[in-house]
Amino acid sequence: MRIYFLIMYFVLLLGPSSVVFGQKTTITKDEALEDLEIFQYKLEKYASYLKLRPVNLGYKLDSLRAFLPQEVDLIDFGQELSQIVIEMGDAHANVKLPEFVSNRAHPVPGYLPFVTRQQGSKIVALHYSCRKPLIAEYPYLKSINGIPIKHLLAISGKKYYYQSLPRFYRKSAQQLTYIRHVLQQVNAENGDELKIVLTNFKTDTTITRQINDKRPYFYAFPKSPKTGILDNNIAYIRIDKMYDRSKVEELQPYFNILDAFKEQEVKNSDGMIIDVRNNHGGKRHILMEIFGYFIDKPVVANIAISRLNEFTGLHRRGLYQASNYKWSSEEKLAIEAFKKNTEIDWVVPRNDFLDPVFYMVLSNKRTSFRYTKPVIILMDERNINEVDIFLSAFKQLDQVTLIGMPSSGGSGRSKSFVLPFSQIKITTSTMASYQYNGQLIEGKGVQPDIIAEPTIGDITGKTDSQLDKAVELILQQQ
Repeated sequence: MRIYFLIMYFVLLLGPSSVVFGQKTTITKDEALEDLEIFQYKLEKYASYLKLRPVNLGYKLDSLRAFLPQEVDLIDFGQELSQIVIEMGDAHANVKLPEFVSNRAHPVPGYLPFVTRQQGSKIVALHYSCRKPLIAEYPYLKSINGIPIKHLLAISGKKYYYQSLPRFYRKSAQQLTYIRHVLQQVNAENGDELKIVLTNFKTDTTITRQINDKRPYFYAFPKSPKTGILDNNIAYIRIDKMYDRSKVEELQPYFNILDAFKEQEVKNSDGMIIDVRNNHGGKRHILMEIFGYFIDKPVVANIAISRLNEFTGLHRRGLYQASNYKWSSEEKLAIEAFKKNTEIDWVVPRNDFLDPVFYMVLSNKRTSFRYTKPVIILMDERNINEVDIFLSAFKQLDQVTLIGMPSSGGSGRSKSFVLPFSQIKITTSTMASYQYNGQLIEGKGVQPDIIAEPTIGDITGKTDSQLDKAVELILQQQ
């Protein structure tokens, strides 16, 4: 009996099967058809960016239905759904396989023997320590096994292809780490050997390395200084996350940031630098608390239009309809001015969305003084979600200058649902979100006033040219 169970164990573990540890890895065609019905219904009901791009959902699903086998593999099924979701260009959209299947879907092991980092549209090849380029004289990656870098990025970043360019380059550079998986998709794998061409855009060099079995760890640079007063009486405030005041574990850093703005030496500074680089988002609480220090009358910071069937929770983002009782007379004037003077650049399909627009209006009701000196905000391509809102709000102020790289552009209040038979989890945005000037955030992000691409020294943690640029600009404005 013991031998029988051992044999069955290895059959399940090693042999082809539709069951993994008691869980089905396939569903029937009829079950897949039921899931597709729910998938289509949910997207058409909730997905705010379904019609942002020309995605013919009905046609794609009909094509998928026509070629379903009698037994549908969950990984294949998930990949088909993922391709449809990807084409919406929704930064929050995602397709997640159930855990008992997802382990099989992971890319095959085999990693780059170096770290890749985005520099604008270029990819820097770094030593594992991230403290220096792989080869100092040739810092940029040109090709691997004869495949040009732009083609490799199109493969590694295909999930992000329809999103903003900053997000595409950042994510595709990260995913290039799974080099064996990437090369297999273009039949360019050569065992464990990698023929790597590096360049400085004047001359090239070719090196040979072996695929690594250990995934490299990426360190985020530059390492920012601590919040405080820099030379020349310039206040520096680091916001590394949009902390959530409803979470006990985030209360301390949240209040540390708020308290920094109240320090007497900050009030008396001759300029201020707010650094949100490498900040991926969180909640809007910090923006709501500090923005009043920089304005003397209310302004519209963000507007949102919600899908018909999903408008709960907008107030937690500071979003209310124009008719809401909470607005003061000055805030109502700000809303009326926005409606009169601003056109949104993507008009949503009105049959799919609520008619009222929701407004985020920021005022100085919560602050005790007005900061009037020059303000620089440092930003980068890792900024997304609530940081997009933060950057957009500050960009409209005359005393503020945004320096760095364009943000990733993603704002949509995500919602998830699980398909009953496949247990695949689908996530999608449920609102369209706009900047203060009416421009859609999704897929566009916030543009800096001054583009400042990080240098190789910045990327390796030796310098911080963006911070230096901010200090220089404040000194010029004094």
